[in-house]
Amino acid sequence: MMRVVITLSLLLAVVLADPVPKLSSSIDDALSLAVSAIQWLVSNCLVVVLGAISTLGFCKFTGSCSLSYEDILPVSQLTSYITPEHIQTAENFLASAVEKYADERRRSYSPINY
Repeated sequence: MMRVVITLSLLLAVVLADPVPKLSSSIDDALSLAVSAIQWLVSNCLVVVLGAISTLGFCKFTGSCSLSYEDILPVSQLTSYITPEHIQTAENFLASAVEKYADERRRSYSPINY
C-alpha cells in the first residue's frame, strides 16, 4: 500500500512540475474535438445506427455475445499473477517511465523570452 502511495505521489509531482499550458488553447482544442466528433456522428448517423442494430440483432439471435470472461480465464487463475515480485516490477516500470517523462518535459520546455 505504501508503494502505491509513493508511486502516485511521484506521478502527481511530475504532473504538477510540468509547465502549465495556455488554458484558452486547451479549451479551444477540446471544443473543436467535441464539435468534430459530433459532426462525424451526425454525418454517419445511418451507418452507426445500422451497425448497432445489426450487432444487437446478431447477439440476440445467436447467443454468441457474452461479457463473461470467467469462461475464458478464471479469476482464481489471475490471482496467481499477483505476487510481490510482479508488483515491484510494475512499480519500478511506472517510476522509471514517470522519471523519463519528467526529464523529457524539462528538456523540451524552453520559455519564450520577449
